[in-house]
Amino acid sequence: MFEDAPFLKRACFSLKKYNYFKEKDYDDKPLTKYGKSVYLFIQSYKLSDPSKNYHNYGAFKITVFSVKTKEAVSEEIVYEQDSKFDSKSFITTTRAEIFINEDWREKVGHTEGELESYYAEILPVMMENKNTVSSLNKDLVKKKKEEGKSKSIEVEVIEAPNNQMVLVSYSKSDDYFFTDSKTNKNKKEKSEYTETTLKKFTTEHFFKVSYRKTDEILVARNQKVADQMVSINDIDHSCIPNDYSCKFTDIEITEPGRVETLAVLSESDTGTIKDYTSKLIGIVAKGDSKKKVTITLKNLTHSGSENPVECLEIGRLHDNSKTVFGLTDELARSQSLAENDVTIGVDYADLHLKYFYNKAFNSQMQEWLKTKGAIGKWASEFIDHLWIYKYFLLREEQAQVYFLPISTCRYPSQKVMLNVYPQINWVVTFSLGLTDDTYELDWRKDLSDEKKKLIEDKKATIKKGQDYLKPFDIKKPLSTEEKEKEELLNKYNLSLSLKASYDTTTVNFTPSFKGKVTEVILKILQAKQFIDEITGNSKTEDEQKELYKKRKKELGDKFKKKRWFKKLSVLPITIKVENPKFSTGFAWGREALPTTTGFGAPISYNIFVKADPLFQISGSLDLITCAEFIPVAGQVIKVANIILEATGVEPILSITATGKIALSGTGTIHMGENTNNSKIDINTEASLMFVVEASITVDGGFMGFVISGGEVEGFVTKKKYVAKAETGFTLNSGYGVHFAKGPYLKNSIDFSGMKIIAKEETSMDDLGGNSEEVFEYVLMEPKKSLVGGINYICD
Repeated sequence: MFEDAPFLKRACFSLKKYNYFKEKDYDDKPLTKYGKSVYLFIQSYKLSDPSKNYHNYGAFKITVFSVKTKEAVSEEIVYEQDSKFDSKSFITTTRAEIFINEDWREKVGHTEGELESYYAEILPVMMENKNTVSSLNKDLVKKKKEEGKSKSIEVEVIEAPNNQMVLVSYSKSDDYFFTDSKTNKNKKEKSEYTETTLKKFTTEHFFKVSYRKTDEILVARNQKVADQMVSINDIDHSCIPNDYSCKFTDIEITEPGRVETLAVLSESDTGTIKDYTSKLIGIVAKGDSKKKVTITLKNLTHSGSENPVECLEIGRLHDNSKTVFGLTDELARSQSLAENDVTIGVDYADLHLKYFYNKAFNSQMQEWLKTKGAIGKWASEFIDHLWIYKYFLLREEQAQVYFLPISTCRYPSQKVMLNVYPQINWVVTFSLGLTDDTYELDWRKDLSDEKKKLIEDKKATIKKGQDYLKPFDIKKPLSTEEKEKEELLNKYNLSLSLKASYDTTTVNFTPSFKGKVTEVILKILQAKQFIDEITGNSKTEDEQKELYKKRKKELGDKFKKKRWFKKLSVLPITIKVENPKFSTGFAWGREALPTTTGFGAPISYNIFVKADPLFQISGSLDLITCAEFIPVAGQVIKVANIILEATGVEPILSITATGKIALSGTGTIHMGENTNNSKIDINTEASLMFVVEASITVDGGFMGFVISGGEVEGFVTKKKYVAKAETGFTLNSGYGVHFAKGPYLKNSIDFSGMKIIAKEETSMDDLGGNSEEVFEYVLMEPKKSLVGGINYICD
């Protein structure tokens, strides 16, 4: 028995806007690309049904599926029949446009060189309202109006859910006190449509999509959007009278990333206009969830508003909110905005925006790695996230532009332009030595929540002997230089971390990061080595004892009969050198400016550095007996021996070290608009000094000597000539951000050097005297930039 009920007959895909369901349509499978549209033509029976004397139409809820995975790749897309289809026929054809979203490629695991196929499931729905009549049926409209005159029935034209204009009839209320409320309630009830869900239909036909690189899609998208923005003519509103009633007074933007509403355009009561629509508004958005940005037109009036005003059709007709906000389907699609990404209200437009990451990578390499065991699997997973390194340096050209055209008679050609940046945050931390956790407390309190989560995660510590080379170099032997560097690094507790976050994902790049900070750390450790050498700490305790014994024996063999020999120091070394404590952190990501006039979303760099102490020493060393400990032993021994061989000399030659080098800095730098709110506080302490003291007991003529390298103070008593010299370190420290290279650390520690000048004095009294220089020995050459240069963290 034939059941004369509505149903879907067939459906097929096409790249053309017009289709007549020829047989070859089922043989040809449309081949297209991501970022394009495909058309689904749906042929149905009795959707709508022209035999019914009330308004009805068909709606189709469409979901796209992958042929390979059988899983949905799209959200439900709803298409409704409108006045364009032939309402006199029982068989109707509906054309639904489907945008092929870039996200589908990731959902199905589409790889380069392959074609993916997609089909659709269609859920047909009959929409009907028995209280209505299509406004196209003139006879029924006339009849309804006649009935209303005699039966207390009100007749009014309304807009149906599918945007068709229809006639609805509803009862008038006779209640004197509640006429308006009861009438409106009855009108609302009579205007509602009922839904009847029909049998689901699965398309046998499908379409194919070729792989297309993300960067190709993004370049094409941005170029098309730019071309469309340029094509919107900029009509000078200053020449248009401000008393036009089809207008608005302000354009305001609100979004969750901004504390305050942003005023893009405002017109005062006196006609003064502040217009910032030529500026790009910075928005920071995620890739897996959308951010709602609301553009509001304050005091909007047009010919279709609640209180209609005259529209002079300057620019175009302004009879509803959609014609004021001129975001057509084509403009929305070119900006990768889906249908449910745009909501137009009475005086506002909601745009749901996301950032499209460029995740292109070498898929063939990844497939090859999967066959290489555990290390290959690790490397393959690592490559999955390597795309984020493209955003290690956040650049202006990474922004994706969106725009919203706006038009009224007063402002016929305006547009709001939005620069959407990725919500990616980076945190780099590394420390040397056992630092106190309280070092970073002051810094963390100023971080955003995303940055704080990254910095508070447990750091990956590079332990002694742990290999830091890339996975593919694991079997490669280290060079002599690399071994020396590795040994130096392994002597200290090096902690480091490099992490990035996007959306809800945190990526830990620490294993591959050590090479980036090695040079910074090595310079600190090499400076520490230099101080150890000056003070004798480069030798082990056993080595020091043996060298001390050797030196004492040499002195005993040569000077045992001298009266001062028994006074030579017994303890070989008393200088203590602290291990350096150094901790630094850099965090960066984009943030929208909080002020009402802050249009940009600059990169916010949080910087923290603390070294307390970087270097610290205390104690003294007898250079006569401990000269073998230090690298310039030969020169010191020569000087000491000359002094010791002088007749009647009681020598002193010692070095005393005291003080420390410390530094700290915290602050925030904004790279971009309104950088005047950037601030960084740096405190340095450089009081690390070496005091060298030399003295001899004189008898008649004498040998005097001074140690230079700083300020020299010399004085003579009756029997003793004393010379003192201070030499030490100077520190210059700076931290900042280079506009192209990102954050950097700049420290310069210079050593003044040390030399001995010996002079033979012929006389020394109140009238002065003469002297002759006997020799000059350089004990320590000046050293520039022990910890020097600019170290860019992102290099």
